[in-house]
Amino acid sequence: MSTLKEKLLHAQTLFVHVQIPAMPKEIIEINRLFAEQEIPDLAELTRIISQNATLVGEVIRIANAPVFMGTRQQEIINIKDAIQVIGVKRLKNLVTSVGYQMQTGNMGLEEVNEFSFRSALVAAELAQYVDGVSEDQAYLAALFHNAGAMLMAAAFRDYDQIFMQSLSQPYSILALESTRYQTAHTIAGLLVARQWHLNSLLSHVIVLHHQKSLTKIEDDQVRTLVAMIQLANAIVTQVVFPDHQGEEVITMLASAQTELFVEDSVIQHLIGVLQSEL
Repeated sequence: MSTLKEKLLHAQTLFVHVQIPAMPKEIIEINRLFAEQEIPDLAELTRIISQNATLVGEVIRIANAPVFMGTRQQEIINIKDAIQVIGVKRLKNLVTSVGYQMQTGNMGLEEVNEFSFRSALVAAELAQYVDGVSEDQAYLAALFHNAGAMLMAAAFRDYDQIFMQSLSQPYSILALESTRYQTAHTIAGLLVARQWHLNSLLSHVIVLHHQKSLTKIEDDQVRTLVAMIQLANAIVTQVVFPDHQGEEVITMLASAQTELFVEDSVIQHLIGVLQSEL
């Protein structure tokens, strides 16, 4: 059996002609600031983000999302207020998420984009009920978890059928991908993680987000994030792609709910939040 390193090296040869979306220069600058300072200057962050009108609009949109809006009634209309609402510490993850959405909006399958975006919204909302995971961390992990599917769609013409099949068969899909393509989207996702300088935690989540037995994931943080993504994916499949809700999806939802200790009322709340976004 090949090691993860060998699988990654093989994936590099398969996707050599696929252009991995590049990180926008504004996000590179923000990452540099956070590497130099634990809490960068608000004015400097505002200046950098303001250089990209699309980035400005998306950050303001996120600041006005229910999960960040809270009890606030007044709508945010400028980037400085948006950063203050989101919080400087959470900004790096959210800006990376926004940048990734900007760069992949016209790449690959529309279904992959929609599924990942909806899952990210649900995961961020779910973070309010899970100890030790922030909304921005959950959002980032859920947004990137299917990053490899974008590369698969760009490299293989028939991958659209396989991706839709993965919605109803989240546990068995990796074996099918490996047989058909000699790689899987979880491995391809590591190429994107490397390009976007994601940390080890998120890289492990990308590799393990189809893990059937959550108890086999030894790292507590990884296991929690994987469970959150699986629960979010099951809800998105149920609400947005109901024709693809099979036995594996039902099992995955129950397993993730048990791992996270969330009540049925929370599941219904998350379903309601997602329905309101559609």
